[in-house]
Amino acid sequence: MKSKFYLWSLVTVTFFLISSTLAWGKLTATHSAPSSYEPGTDITVSNTIEYTEPLTAIGITANIPEGWTFVGVGGIDAPLSKLKKGDKGPLEFYWIDIPSSPINFTYTIHVPDNQSGVKHIYGTVIYYKMGGKLIEPIKPNPLQIRREK
Repeated sequence: MKSKFYLWSLVTVTFFLISSTLAWGKLTATHSAPSSYEPGTDITVSNTIEYTEPLTAIGITANIPEGWTFVGVGGIDAPLSKLKKGDKGPLEFYWIDIPSSPINFTYTIHVPDNQSGVKHIYGTVIYYKMGGKLIEPIKPNPLQIRREK
């Protein structure tokens, strides 16, 4: 009977330690852009991802306004992408060699001529740690951009 109790205690403590380890660490992601857009021009969206524990994979999905198109990607930690100039959203970016925190990059999108009103960009970080797949929204969510008057 005592051996079952000790085994149960060992399993419980091990589970607690693994669960605690997987809960440690934090990832935050932010994006910013000019507060207004002008139809027929390009907008650059700046992104920062900060994390505190090792990642095994990381990628970004950006849902841009309907009709807006991809122009390019850049920055200190520019990700890889299969996107071509003129592609419509969602935009997907990823890293094979994950940069050290913070990760900083930009992407540029084109605003078509016929746009008006407030537009939104929604972003998501999909990343993997030892505990599996995690998803975190990029803040603010959504990023709002108004038409320049």
